Amino acid sequence: MIRYTPKIRNILNFIDEYGFITSRICAYVFFKNSKCQLEMARKTLRKLANNKDIVANKDKYGRELIYQFKKSTVSDHKYYLLNFYAEIFNQVTEIEYFKLEESWGSRRSDAHIIFNNIIDGQDSFKSYLIEYDKFHKTNPVEKYNEIYDSGYVQEWYREREGLENHFPDIIIINYSGKCVESNRDEYKIIGLDYNFTDLLQKVILP
Repeated sequence: MIRYTPKIRNILNFIDEYGFITSRICAYVFFKNSKCQLEMARKTLRKLANNKDIVANKDKYGRELIYQFKKSTVSDHKYYLLNFYAEIFNQVTEIEYFKLEESWGSRRSDAHIIFNNIIDGQDSFKSYLIEYDKFHKTNPVEKYNEIYDSGYVQEWYREREGLENHFPDIIIINYSGKCVESNRDEYKIIGLDYNFTDLLQKVILP
């Protein structure tokens, strides 16, 4: 018998919103401060699956179990973006905002994240626009110069955060972690590989 506690309901709501969850994502997001977070996440998801609230499905690479309401293929795009979200969630004080597929006029970012982190007693505000680039087809310089020049992002931050002329740095997620450099001073481009190597140094602490 499962008690549908607020945590259990939040896990189910996450699956409803994003289409899936893994043990690692569940551990980092819903058992962040637990001593045995991964084991607790696995135990909880197994219980939900045994209770037929969700189903367990092997991902297409056989890496790990994907928990869903109904078995379906999870795109690499969504898989890595939500794993990135979970990694950030696990390491920072607070995620203020996260959205997949954020539109800026005729262009869009794969994801948009804002988080706050208290470091040595000081509040550190960070924001990023994120691209998942499986086949290195994205030209981030061309794309984000166009987005920058449109002014949509700056207006968003002016209205929501009260920041003038703010434009986030860009994160490119691909298998190598390599990316081109920005050709302007208003933002920089950061490359991350699929394991998010050096996430702390590249994204959280700068």
